[in-house]
Amino acid sequence: MSTAKYILTIENNDILEIQNALFECNVYTKLKNKILIEISDETENFKFTSEYFNRKDINYMNSQINIDNIGNREKQVIGALALYKFCKTYLIYDESVNQLLNHLIDILISENLDEWNNNGLQIEIIGRGEPLPNKIDSKINFDLKEDFYRLVDIVIEIGIVDLYGSDTMYPNLFLKQVFDILIKNKIEFPIPDILIKHVQDNKWGKVWDINSFKKFKLEMDNM
Repeated sequence: MSTAKYILTIENNDILEIQNALFECNVYTKLKNKILIEISDETENFKFTSEYFNRKDINYMNSQINIDNIGNREKQVIGALALYKFCKTYLIYDESVNQLLNHLIDILISENLDEWNNNGLQIEIIGRGEPLPNKIDSKINFDLKEDFYRLVDIVIEIGIVDLYGSDTMYPNLFLKQVFDILIKNKIEFPIPDILIKHVQDNKWGKVWDINSFKKFKLEMDNM
């Protein structure tokens, strides 16, 4: 079965229709009110209801998580932990992956999000539809590549899609897609309570103090 690239368009906040588009790669990013996805080109009249994309909770590990109450910083870190668990499960080890994970988690202590985003453009794996380094590609089983590439892109998008003033559904949508990949691969990890219950004063949440951050990183190493 072949695949094709499509633009998913929000229409009247009610129906999400898929329109054919000419794209060279599978990139998950926002284009105003649109999002690029990839599905089978054998699918006809493919439609989603907005309920799927606007839902504010996720069922995972027999728990219901209200992601709308989680700050974007914490959402980014949950995505990073999912990528970490995926790599750990499938024995994908490389310094460039560690570099990416450390960058993503640093959002918790970053006062300047623009600077944090620019730092993410200086590392080997930057997402945003860019190809992965060859040394990583060669370490991934062929059957895992599609999920791994997709996971990297959407995890990175969680933290940057609303970075410059937007307030959209996309961080929630990307996080839901992250969990969809984990469920597909039968991967489970306990989401630290501190990420779910951390007090938020706006959509990005508060910057963490350094002691809480160090403690969290130590706990992450034991996941």
